Parts: sequence; structure tokens; C-alpha cells
Amino acid sequence: ATSLYWTLDVFVSLNSAYYLPDGDIVESRVLILIRYIRTWFLLDVLILVPEYFILWTELLSGGGVRGGVARLDTMGLFRGLRVLRILRLLRLVKLDKIWR
Repeated sequence: ATSLYWTLDVFVSLNSAYYLPDGDIVESRVLILIRYIRTWFLLDVLILVPEYFILWTELLSGGGVRGGVARLDTMGLFRGLRVLRILRLLRLVKLDKIWR
């Protein structure tokens, strides 16, 4: 479920206009893409690649998704990368401040 959320977040980020400090709105897809790559792209990759690696490893091994993820999680693989999710959640807090 979290993989789906972060994947959808990437698509939303790539389709969200933003405001410049002078108040102008940027709707150009190219400029939105450039801004995304400069800001959140690396963090999103670091979050999603391990998630999909675990998912695909379990699907290809035939072990099912739930049991395999629990085993890999128990082994501590990619546990540190979960902290990166918190950084993304901080982005939501920042967006909340902008809306107010």
C-alpha cells in the first residue's frame, strides 16, 4: 500500500503547478519536471526502488508478497530508507503551511 501511495505521489508531483516567489504560477510541464528532479526525485527513487525490489523479488520467487516482505523486514533490509518517508511527510506539513 505504501508503494502505491509513493508512486501516485510521484505522478501528482509531476502534474502539480507551483508558485514562484513573485506570485506567478508555473504550469509548464518541462519546468515542473526540472523542479521535481532538482528537489524530490532522488528522495523518491531512494524510497521506491527498495520497495519495488522487495515486491518483485518476492513475486518472482513465488513466495508471495506478505510473507516475503515480513522476512526481509525482519532481516533489516532497507530499514534505514524508511526514514526517508518521514522526510516526504515533512513535505506535506510544508504544503499545509503554504495553503494557510
